Amino acid sequence: WLAVRAIKASSPALIALVGLSLGLLAYLRPIALSLIPTWGLLVFLFDRRRRGNRQALKLAAALAGLGALAALPWILRNGISSGHYVFSTVPTKTWIGFNLAEVVAQVEGTDRDRALAMLDPGRDTLALTLEVMSEHPIAFVKAQLLGVARSLVGVDLGTWGLLLGQNDWTGLGLLSGLFRGSLPDSLAALLKPGPGLSWMGAGEGEWVRLGIQSYSLLFSGVLLFLAAVGVGSVRKREGAGRFLQSLGLMTVAVLVLVPAAAGQARFRIPAEAYLALLAGYGWRYMRNRTRPLVLPASAVPGQLRRISQATPGAAPTEQR
Repeated sequence: WLAVRAIKASSPALIALVGLSLGLLAYLRPIALSLIPTWGLLVFLFDRRRRGNRQALKLAAALAGLGALAALPWILRNGISSGHYVFSTVPTKTWIGFNLAEVVAQVEGTDRDRALAMLDPGRDTLALTLEVMSEHPIAFVKAQLLGVARSLVGVDLGTWGLLLGQNDWTGLGLLSGLFRGSLPDSLAALLKPGPGLSWMGAGEGEWVRLGIQSYSLLFSGVLLFLAAVGVGSVRKREGAGRFLQSLGLMTVAVLVLVPAAAGQARFRIPAEAYLALLAGYGWRYMRNRTRPLVLPASAVPGQLRRISQATPGAAPTEQR
């Protein structure tokens, strides 16, 4: 809301509040820091066409500057207490412990904890990443894409099981099977009975598990389809509407792509509001495109009457 208001008014004060909000959100989730340059770039690209490079750069600098200023106290605190002037060490640990260890685990056929022991966490992260990429390029790409797929369409079935009193519910492994070449085995698992619910019969509990899984996949599929249509309609809009659609698209891309191999179904939660926004644009676009094909019965005579009046020599019967 602040970003759209700031763009419409070209207000550095409002756009600075946007940066401040993102900087404060980083205290909850450090990934919010990656939104600061992303949103700043979009503000610059959008506003430069209307008000020139200087004014657009002023807005982008106000957003990035106050966002960085909000994060500065915690960076200084970490530097003083640990000697590391960073906002958080979580991204680095996650990258090594999940993104790189997952690749090694797939190649070596072991679990991620043992794979992590094969890596040297004391090495430079960039050098370690380049080494793993050069040695296992295909496995590296697959691991990152699998994480992105889990974030987009994954189902946190284990959490549902815990809520329903079942602690051994697991996913069907469809995504893992698709990326690792064992999709037939994963599909065959659909036909095998799984763990039920202690307070229900085995058959009923299995139907609950499959029902949650199926509904979640259907929901994700419809949401992503409508969001894709909404993204496609961006070029057909102008002004603040186009800015808001572009902002939603870039935010979803950052929140889903940055975690990469570490992605999980729960990672879609902060991005889902923007996916719903894009899906709303997609639904409206589809509705507006199909509405002329289905006219209300009361509108037909009036429309035909206008057509016949505009056509010289039209016969009276054409008005029916």
